[in-house]
Order: sequence, then structure tokens, then C-alpha cells
Amino acid sequence: MPSASCRAIPTPQRTPGVHDYSWRSLATLARQNHPQSLPDVSDLVTHEAYQESLAFGRPWELPGEDERVYEREYLIGPGGDMLSRLRTVKVFDATWLASVLRGSRPGSLESLLLAQGRPVAVVLRGPSSTLLREMPLSLLVMAALLMWMARDRAAGPLIRSIQVRFNGAARRNQVP
Repeated sequence: MPSASCRAIPTPQRTPGVHDYSWRSLATLARQNHPQSLPDVSDLVTHEAYQESLAFGRPWELPGEDERVYEREYLIGPGGDMLSRLRTVKVFDATWLASVLRGSRPGSLESLLLAQGRPVAVVLRGPSSTLLREMPLSLLVMAALLMWMARDRAAGPLIRSIQVRFNGAARRNQVP
């Protein structure tokens, strides 16, 4: 088993042009992420926005500054006719962003990311090619085991007899 010193570990990586927790810096951080990256603060904000506006059909994406989520509301007017209007149900503004950043529990992943002092990307550092380095040996061992199993599966008698020797003195442990 490899030691802990040769495993890849998550490490914060500074992002150029990102200095504070503003909407612009979070958008910059979200643009540089790829689908297989580890979570960062922009993913935290995206997740919170999605959870709070899921019932209203908002997609999974980082909210823009002062973005609003609307709900269509139908009212009966004074003349008995039906009126339609849009009602604001959620506003993603600076106050909302500050509440998300303040709301992390001690010891959580969010508090660890916020403790960096500025938005950082999370990357794996260390020998990330450990699996590729060990793959040829693993394939060789698997091939040897398969060949060994195939050799025993060949057609033949289930019980092999002990060959009797007639040209020597009989021994006690020899089967006639």
C-alpha cells in the first residue's frame, strides 16, 4: 500500500484576477472550472442558489449579481377579469451572498474554503499518475491468474491416479 506522502491531495490554487468574494470574482472562478474539478466557493454559491430556487424552476448555474427569480401570479381584478403579474420570490444580491458566506458551519468544507481569505480553485497535487504507473503490473497479475485458472479448467479426469512403480522395492506409503 502506498504511503500517504505519495498520494495526490487537494490543494488550494490561487486564481489570477480574483481577490475578494464578489460576484465578479466568483464568476471568474466558475468559468475556469471543468466538470471533474473539486468543489470551490463558486460551487457553494451555485448550490445554495439552486436549493433556494429549485421550486421555481431556476437551473443549476451561478447566479448573477442582483438576479431575481420571479413567479407568475394570477389575481382577479376589480371588474372580475383575471390579471397576471410577476412576483419576485428571490433576489440574489450582495446581502444574500454575504449570508451564504457567513452561514458555513465550523469544520465544514465551506469554512475550509472561506478560511483561505480569497476564492481559490481546488486542485489535486502530488503523483496523480499513480494508477497509470501501477496499471501494467496489475494487468500482468490478472493475466497470469486467468491463465492459471484456464489451465485447471482443461478437460481431463477429475481424480488423477498415483502411478505405481514396479521396478523398485515396495514402500509403505505406496498405493498398489
